[in-house]
Amino acid sequence: MIARSIGQPIAAEPLAADSQAASAYAAREAAAPALAEFRGGDVGIYIGGGALTVLLVVLLIVLIL
Repeated sequence: MIARSIGQPIAAEPLAADSQAASAYAAREAAAPALAEFRGGDVGIYIGGGALTVLLVVLLIVLIL
């Protein structure tokens, strides 16, 4: 990390490392165009801890009565 004093303007041009990383990312993206259609998290049901606790309490009440 480069130290900057207060009031010093931020460089307007991207660093060379940022440019290289961007071009490497663009090359990987061009090599796998099917990944553009990836939709993560669309399939799956997630039950939180609170919902699970309520379900267990209701189940216990039903079994006891």
